[in-house]
Order: sequence, then C-alpha cells, then structure tokens
Amino acid sequence: MATASSASVLSRRLVAVLLSTTLALGALVVVSLASHRADAALVTSVVEWGDSQGAPSSLTRVSAVAAGWGHSLALKNNGSVVAWGSNNGGQTEVPAGLTGVKAIGAGAYFSLAVASDGSVVAWGDNGAGQTDVPPGLSGVAAVAAGSDFAVALLEDGTVTAWGSSSFGKTDVPVGLNEVVQISANSASTVAVKSDGTLVAWGWDIYGQVSGASEQTNITQVSVGRYDVLARKSDGTVIAWGSNRSGSTDVPVDLSGATAVAAGADTSYALLSDGTVRSWGLEVSTCAFPVFGQCPGFTPTVYTPPVGLSGVTAIDADLGHALAIHTIESSTQEITFGALANKLASAGDFEVSATSDSGLSVSFASTTTGICTVSGSTVTLVGAVGTCTIRASQAGSSSVEAATPVDQSFQVENSTQEITFGALANKLASAADFDVSATSDSGLSVSFASTTTDICTVSGSTVTLAGALGTCTIRASQAGSSGIEAATPVDQSFEVKDVAIAFGVADTGAYEGSRPKGTTVSSMYGFDRPKSVALCIWYETREDSSASGVDKIYLWDGSQDFTRLGVSKPKFVILPSGRTSGKISTKINYDTTPEAEEHYNVVVTKITTQVGGQCVASQTADPRVVILRSTSRVTIFDDDTPVPQV
Repeated sequence: MATASSASVLSRRLVAVLLSTTLALGALVVVSLASHRADAALVTSVVEWGDSQGAPSSLTRVSAVAAGWGHSLALKNNGSVVAWGSNNGGQTEVPAGLTGVKAIGAGAYFSLAVASDGSVVAWGDNGAGQTDVPPGLSGVAAVAAGSDFAVALLEDGTVTAWGSSSFGKTDVPVGLNEVVQISANSASTVAVKSDGTLVAWGWDIYGQVSGASEQTNITQVSVGRYDVLARKSDGTVIAWGSNRSGSTDVPVDLSGATAVAAGADTSYALLSDGTVRSWGLEVSTCAFPVFGQCPGFTPTVYTPPVGLSGVTAIDADLGHALAIHTIESSTQEITFGALANKLASAGDFEVSATSDSGLSVSFASTTTGICTVSGSTVTLVGAVGTCTIRASQAGSSSVEAATPVDQSFQVENSTQEITFGALANKLASAADFDVSATSDSGLSVSFASTTTDICTVSGSTVTLAGALGTCTIRASQAGSSGIEAATPVDQSFEVKDVAIAFGVADTGAYEGSRPKGTTVSSMYGFDRPKSVALCIWYETREDSSASGVDKIYLWDGSQDFTRLGVSKPKFVILPSGRTSGKISTKINYDTTPEAEEHYNVVVTKITTQVGGQCVASQTADPRVVILRSTSRVTIFDDDTPVPQV
C-alpha cells in the first residue's frame, strides 16, 4: 500500500530533492491550458481500474489518492477525505468533521489521515492496534499503511510505527533519520533517505527488504504485496521481489517516470507525459477451471484504460489501481424561480429547478425551523418566518459544481372566519338544544354564553336558566400554530314566556221581519290572562255563499264605521289581566226575501302595544299561539212571504 503523501508536505530541507518532479508536473498543466475551452475549467478527477470499488462519478478537485486492499481514499483540495469500497472493518466511515487533512494512507481494513496540525487520525479495523495512534504523536508529514500496522514519517525525518509487530513490521531501525518518503504493504516497509539510499524492515520472504539495501539514487518507492518498485533520479525504474506474473520485469525502454505504484501482480509507472504504463499481470484468469471452463467468470483487466492521459498521481494495491488526472470541466448554472408566500397551514408542495448541464438539482432548507425539504417536497413545520430553499448541483467528473441558488418566501399566519347562523327565539320552558358553527380553517369552534343569567353553554349544548330575556352565544376559535385566532361571532335570541292559546268562535244573527240594524259579536278567548294589553288585528271577508244586499259595518269603539271590504287595518284591544273579548260587526238589514247569508271575521295577528298604542307595523307576539283564527258569522233570514190560504 503506497502512501498518498507527496513531497510537497515534507520538511523544507527536502524541497531541493523534489524540485524536478514538481517542475515536470507544472509543465504538463501548462500544455493542457493551451487548448481548454473558454467555458471550461481544468480540474482533477479520479480514474479507477482493475477490481473497481466504485469511485464517485462526481469526485473532482482531488490532490491525492490511496488504494487499500478493498477500499480507496481520496484527499480533496479543500482538505476533506472521501472513501469508497469495502467497509467490512469500517474503513470507509470517515470520521465526521474531519477537515484540514494534508496526507492519507489506506491499509488492509483501516485508513489513516494526517491533519494540518501534524496529528494522525485513524479509523477502521483495530484488531492489532493499528488505529491506536500513539498518544502525543505530532509533527507528522506523511503516513503509510500495511496489512495491520501503520507507519508515520515525521517532519524531522524520523519514522515511527505501531500496530502488529509480527515479522518485525514495527521494528523501525534505531537511529533512522533523514527520511524523505515511506511506503508499506503486507508486512514490509521501505524508507527513502535524502541521499537516495533505502532502509527497509519487516517481512523479507521474497527479498523485498534485503534487496532495498543495494539501491541508490532513489527518489520514490512503492511497496507491493510481494514486490518493491523504485524510481531513480534519472526517471528510470527498478524492481525486486517475487516477480509473480512478471511484476518486476521493468520494460527496458521505460524512462521519464515521475512516480511508481506496485499492486499485487501488476506494476505501474507514471510518465512525464501524463500517461501510465504497466507490466506484469494484465488480465485475471480463472483460478479453479472446471473442465477448462469458468462458468460466469468475467476477467479483470489490470492495464490502465486506453487513452488515459493528463495523470498527475497514481497508487495501487492488490487488485485495483487509482489515478488522478486533469480534465476539462464545464461550468453550469441553476435556474430556480421565485417562490410565493405561503400560509403556515399550507400543505406540502413541490419545488423545481434546472441546471443547464442537464444534471439533476437537489434541494435543502437553510431554515429548518421554518421549513424542511425531502427530495423536492417542502414541508412547513408550522412556525412563521422566512423559509429559504437552496438549489444545488454537485457537478460530475466533467462538470463543475454549480453556484447554489437560494429562494426565500414568507410563511405567514393564515386567517380564519367563523360561520354561525341565526338562532330562533325560545320559550323559557324549552329543553336543552345544540348549536353548531364552522371555521373555514377546519379547526373546531367552541361556544360560550355572554348572558349566563339567561343561558349557559357546555360544549355545544345550550341550557336555558329559566329567566326571560336575551341569550347571547359566542362562537370562537383560538387558532393554532400558523393560524390566527378567529374574530368571535355572536348570535342572540329571545327567551320568552310560555305560549298563550287564542281562539275565536262562530256566531250568528236573526234578521227579524222588518228592516233594521243590529250588532253581531264574534267571541274570542285566551287560556290565561296576560300581564300587558294585547292588540287583536282582524279583517272581514265575504263568504262565497253570501247572496243578500245587507250592509255590514265594523267598529271597535275607537274607529269610525267602515264599510265591509275596506282594507284599513282593524283591531280590538284586550286589556291586561283579561282572558276574553269580542269583535263586533253592525248589520243593516234589507227587505228582500233571501236565503241565509254568511261572512267571516279573520284574526290576522296579535301584538303588544307600542307606547300604549296598537301599531299596524308591529310584528306578532310569538308567545301567543292562535289555535282558531276565523269566525263564521251567519245571518238568518225570516222575510220569506207567508203563503195565502
């Protein structure tokens, strides 16, 4: 597992050793700038091949990569770390809040990061103590991770290690200093000193440790699972170790290397032109063929992708390799329209925005106390204030992240209005009854009496107290989160005395044998006396059976005689305390023999007096129930001539 740190993070006294590499990379960038599009920017992205672990497609602006046994790490320009791949030891669970990182390392099932203050953060499998960073460790410039141990290069050129000590993996040689770069894998570690010599320790079954002592003029090493690669100061590459699948058979024409990376059985060299060259195992083979076949087997290609260029850094381990390469990234712009103000009681609603890149836009609320967002659905939490929705697009390997666009709107309290219909007058003896009202908010309405001496309310049930007078019921709604209280609505009704029954009786008159006038009285009565005088309004109506020419006149003692059929209102007064009276009509007979005649006296309404007078426009007293309103008056005729004998 090669360390992902670069020479630029080492101590200042090592800068001269690394200057040629830095200049070579700088020249590569200048060549690319000459042809990039006006609407595009040069950004770094990650390419992965072999047993791919699924690098995020939107991962850009990467400064370093580290390949583990089944997972990968990327260090972004902003100092954050992205991890992907196998997580069987928690190795891809980057600690929350980890920022300001300057170097990374990926082991078998654990990960390492060097913070800007020189401290080390470790996470993942800790079966051998490999994530137990020594207390007080500081001043670290770079880290390397093996199978179950970790190595740190300090800014003063010394080295420390922790984790499993089997095979001498953590036995750093006493007095080792002047180190400028380290690399570790499986159970071996190799350190490059400032004079170009190597120091190695740990597992040496294939001579990967002992072979290091023979090398000189080395600027960078990469320890693979069974091999070691080294870049010399002249840009050539050497290798030693097991040579499985030809992984140490460096091509004789290889030159101009700026970095090397050793995998399990495949070796890689980054060339000064930004391309990557490989040797060793190119394609995986079936490990356990059945009769010469491997059902369902898909070979893995370990050679770099065809056409890969613009590479600035590489790393490899076991079955996969990583490269940072420079690409043109186009810009994008988000269109996110204004949002209308909402009532706090409003339901969920959708928002939409587009990017001219065609990539999907995501949404988030920056004011979660007012509103939240799930996908593109906005939910108002019920509070009043400003809701701000942010539309963003993270970009992709070829498109830069868009500048986020915010849209804000006001969340206001909604108003509500109560509908409460008129209430009918009631008798004091009426039983309990229910009232109802609604609010257009849908919230339930409550009721109260403002005249508790006349009526009371429990829930929606009104109880009359027995007293006479005006009962006023108030309907109210106190509001809720996001809904203002409603303006109360009052409805009043009169509580009146018990009903008084009224009726008028039929009557008749005997005409006699000669013309003369007489008075006919229609009697009426109440079932109980009233404490005030009443006005009994009536009118006379011709009966269809009337046939004579008798003249009928009406009066009540205070009006002039009125000819039958005149529409002037007529009334009689029943004094207080009385229960009966009469309505009188005067008849002038004629001398013509005729049959019996009829007419009707009809009571139209009964009112109380206004200012001691009967007023025609006064409404009927609802306390009086008219059981019989019409009296039929019959005139018996006796003028028929006596037959002659």
